[in-house]
Amino acid sequence: MLAEGLVDVVGVSLKGLTPQQAESVSGVRREVSWGRVMETIALSEGAGVPFILTYVAASNADFGEAFDALGALLRTYGNLRLKVNNLQPNPRSRAEGLAPVDEDELRMRVSEFAGRDGRFGGRVIYIPNSQGIIDEGFIERFRQ
Repeated sequence: MLAEGLVDVVGVSLKGLTPQQAESVSGVRREVSWGRVMETIALSEGAGVPFILTYVAASNADFGEAFDALGALLRTYGNLRLKVNNLQPNPRSRAEGLAPVDEDELRMRVSEFAGRDGRFGGRVIYIPNSQGIIDEGFIERFRQ
């Protein structure tokens, strides 16, 4: 579908920063929860299709590790756009006991991350709460 030009944009929510985390969080085999995501990013880049990767930040996040891993992906794939969502409680989620990050703290961390590398400019957005899911006015863009 990508090679035939039938896809305008691809979007996936990353379930972890490593294959092990993705398998644990998603409950889906590693080759599907991680391998296929990485394969699809590469295929979409080859086809010139933008890829929106969502990272959900939660109270247990190691932001140093997270932003190092996400930065490596942004540097590797020029078609990649990063969307950082603050965790929104969901009764169906496997993420029991987790809470959202303080909106201002996460905004500061995302802003610092977006300013780390000139190649990140215009490729990082932040959604602080559920309002950003339904109202574009609540989506914060980091242009550098």
